[in-house]
Amino acid sequence: MFKQPEEKINNFYLEQISNNEVEKFGDLKQLIIDDKLPKIDGKINVLELGVGGGETMKKLKDQLHSRDDINVIGFDGAFMFSDNFKRATDSEAVAADAGLIPINDNSLSAVNASAILHEISSYGASTEDGGKVFGPEAIKKSLNEIKRCLAESGVLTYRDVACPKDRLKTKTVSYSRKSWKMFLNMYLPVLQDASKEVSPEIFNGYKLEEDVDNTRIRATAQAQREIQRHYITFRDYFRKKIFPEMGIRVIKEDWTEKSKGNKQHSIELSGVALRYYINKMNPTEQTLGIKNMSLTMSSDEYDDFTDEIMELGFNEDVSDFHEEWFRREGREIYTYLEPEEIKQMVAEPDTDGSVLIAEKEKMAPRYYYQRYLDRVIKNPEFEGKQIINFIKKTYDKQT
Repeated sequence: MFKQPEEKINNFYLEQISNNEVEKFGDLKQLIIDDKLPKIDGKINVLELGVGGGETMKKLKDQLHSRDDINVIGFDGAFMFSDNFKRATDSEAVAADAGLIPINDNSLSAVNASAILHEISSYGASTEDGGKVFGPEAIKKSLNEIKRCLAESGVLTYRDVACPKDRLKTKTVSYSRKSWKMFLNMYLPVLQDASKEVSPEIFNGYKLEEDVDNTRIRATAQAQREIQRHYITFRDYFRKKIFPEMGIRVIKEDWTEKSKGNKQHSIELSGVALRYYINKMNPTEQTLGIKNMSLTMSSDEYDDFTDEIMELGFNEDVSDFHEEWFRREGREIYTYLEPEEIKQMVAEPDTDGSVLIAEKEKMAPRYYYQRYLDRVIKNPEFEGKQIINFIKKTYDKQT
């Protein structure tokens, strides 16, 4: 059911994910510098699980250019990604399934898994008998494979979308902005359908109520997280894909208060967007003749403007655009696991007594998105990443 769509392996998607490379390799660089990773035949073998365009490991290699003892291996389910990784990093790459990693036991010093386990939960992990598992079982299968491949004292640097606290507890959330209500009419039926195979429990206690002012949804915190996350991804996709067609060009964006999620956005308007903006500002004879306009907006102003432009988009005939977003990521549904759930999964000893022990963990907010959600929704879900370092230990089962 969750075959990886073509839109996830095209150049536009590669451009979308090619940022924040340093953040994506987390503590891996420092672990190498501090000589805290085991060596296999004199080499530090690092596996990048889910390589994207290869930018993460390329940045790591560039920053450790003086080291000749690092062997980087790229791993991805898509051949195009692994091929891009080879070209970008001049390193070995493997295209295979995360449920059956074709790497020898105890042969890796570290595995970097950044924003990939949720993808595995959605698209599934293969099993030895030729089957496929989804959701938590897919994550568990992949984590056990990672554990098998890591050498003693090897490290898994894990980073992924943050799981809501008490993810299966039901709550009621009101969505009042018109763009949100229009989005929900489009998205909710797809979310309900997509959840049936991966996470059917997230719609326990579901109830929808609509009136002129609000769309109220009663569902689990995990369902609310999916709704809010998908609106954010849809909005970002709209900005990158549709803004230029409507006459909006982003010149530059600079942080003003990063810890509060505030930026300064310099944009240029023309066409449909300019006409909308001028009409909104009460047009005069002078402004009606303007062909281009440069503006500087705060993040709050830019977000409000975006939501208004999205309303125009929903009212226009942009069904092809909607379907493109659905094919790329709109039908994905993630399995969110709380850190304690993940730690419990990998703490279960293998037949040889090996486990993965959490050594370091933190929650990292995405300030820009959290600021926006806090403004438009009462009590939104936490928007950020959960980050954990795991170290492999093997214990004598007889002791």
